[in-house]
Amino acid sequence: MASTISPLLRLELMSTGDFNSTWGIKTNSNLEHVIESSIAGLSSVNVSSGHTLTVANNAPDEARSAILVATGTLASDQKITIPTVSKTYMVRNATLGGYAVTIGTAGGAVATVPYESVMMVFCDGTDTYATADMGLVEAIASSLALKANVTDVALKAPIESPTFTGTVGGITKGMVGLTNVDNTTDLGKPVSTAQQAALDLKAPLASPAFTGNPVAPTQSSSDNSTKIATTAFVSDAVTTIIPANIHAADSKVTPTDADELPLVDSAASNGLKKLTWANLKAAIKTAILSLFNVSGAQPVYACRAWATYTDLTIGAAGNVSSITANGGNSRANFATAFADTNFAVVLGASGFGGQTRYVVMNVKNAAYVELTVGGSYSGVNFSIACFS
Repeated sequence: MASTISPLLRLELMSTGDFNSTWGIKTNSNLEHVIESSIAGLSSVNVSSGHTLTVANNAPDEARSAILVATGTLASDQKITIPTVSKTYMVRNATLGGYAVTIGTAGGAVATVPYESVMMVFCDGTDTYATADMGLVEAIASSLALKANVTDVALKAPIESPTFTGTVGGITKGMVGLTNVDNTTDLGKPVSTAQQAALDLKAPLASPAFTGNPVAPTQSSSDNSTKIATTAFVSDAVTTIIPANIHAADSKVTPTDADELPLVDSAASNGLKKLTWANLKAAIKTAILSLFNVSGAQPVYACRAWATYTDLTIGAAGNVSSITANGGNSRANFATAFADTNFAVVLGASGFGGQTRYVVMNVKNAAYVELTVGGSYSGVNFSIACFS
């Protein structure tokens, strides 16, 4: 005959002669999964959207547990749905949000477990009822423990924060160790000469004015608080922090006229001044014009490329990468091209062997200068310089 399932705890009931070699396994399963869980088992269930307890025959489930702990964050009261069989539960409302948890069958009356409460509930197969709030029981027991014997309650005050009535007398200042205390106002309390002398040597907390050489602790160089800065702290900041901060600052490749540089003004007792990039450029320009004895707004020209060469071989050069032939002409190619053709060219030549020849600039380009020689450039020593 096949095994059957018990109606309340869903144990597997073996028939006589069944499972001859595995009855011990079946029995252990009943003890572990069913009986032990129904006596001391605990299931934690998330009731954020309500929850129906799981049910299984002769296997672990939630509905058989003796203790239920409701968890989750609630936005309203939520329900735990239980099977329609008689059963007792210890239920703890451990949810967040401040709402109650109800427990009951799908169609019967429910028991309510308030927020942060522990309740003992039982179901008769249809309706569910709540017994005592275990938290309230504990609170009442704690409160009673602080009270006197019942027969003496009317004559006693509570130990914690008692409120007396009538006139409380018989207590003197000597009883509490205050023999020398007098009931005088603050202004009437005496101050000894020694106390006053000690007070006169103290500075007020608000806006104190110190004399002599007051000493304060030197803070670390990284301290950026409102603590007192000593001369040692300032010296350390000037010699270490400022240079370190300048060195660690981001680089700026192209300064603008409004950018500023620090300057120690020797004409003003070495006071700290600022110098803008526009000021610096103007000062540098004035110094250069003075160095080259140039007055007014006349421009200053500089040699941007030069070379000496014979035939097509360079002897020496600056910003000239090569000499190439272009028909009967020789071309000096610039290593770095000019911005435009607005530059002047100075030419020189020698080695004509007694012949009468001419040397002229044939083409002036931002990337090269081409020279034409009457006859041939062969054997001629050239010099060229370009200014802009």
